[in-house]
Amino acid sequence: MASFTQPINREADLKAILEDYEGRIEDQYWLAHALQKDGIQNSWDARENKNGKEWSCTLFCTDSENKKYKIVGIVDTGTTGLTGKIPTNQDEVIEGLKNLDTNEKLCFFLSSNWSKKAEDALGSRGRGKMIFIGASKDNCIFFDSLRNEDGKYVFGKIYLNKNKAVMEEVYQEAEADNERTNIFGHKFTRLEKSGTRILIPNANDEVVHAFENFSIEQFIQ
Repeated sequence: MASFTQPINREADLKAILEDYEGRIEDQYWLAHALQKDGIQNSWDARENKNGKEWSCTLFCTDSENKKYKIVGIVDTGTTGLTGKIPTNQDEVIEGLKNLDTNEKLCFFLSSNWSKKAEDALGSRGRGKMIFIGASKDNCIFFDSLRNEDGKYVFGKIYLNKNKAVMEEVYQEAEADNERTNIFGHKFTRLEKSGTRILIPNANDEVVHAFENFSIEQFIQ
């Protein structure tokens, strides 16, 4: 007998999600609009204080250390960070999701279709994260987070591989620092306050243009 997980074409899923967003947001910079909307909403949902005291969320566009590509990023403070279990494999991610504990923020971030958001919400069921991946010409994102519950630091990568599957890597503490430095050099340092940072390398040209001509500012409300 053979037993295996059914292969899923995540590249086709990504294309469908991007087309859905483009159809709903009638603007030349629809991808930048979708990216900032989901990024800010996720940050606000993770705020430590319900009234938003000391919460901040910053969007930015910058050159890579070698000046060869643009990096678009979102970083927040005054949030919990990606709390909960720090998984080392897929089974541990699933275990962290079983009870739908909202504290398992890292497991939710590493998953798809476990969201409690309404199905027709733009950022629901992992689609917002796929927008981040779709905003990279390399179809990948990096993230890091300093967690308020235990002070632990994590760094990771989520990307679409050649087999059209979404792959994930997670590192913690010194290993996380080393991997961040291996990827970005000294461009980004470890977060000093609890929060999360999303880094989109080799960002889509239209997203970069939305930052450079300040069009993205008109989307933020």
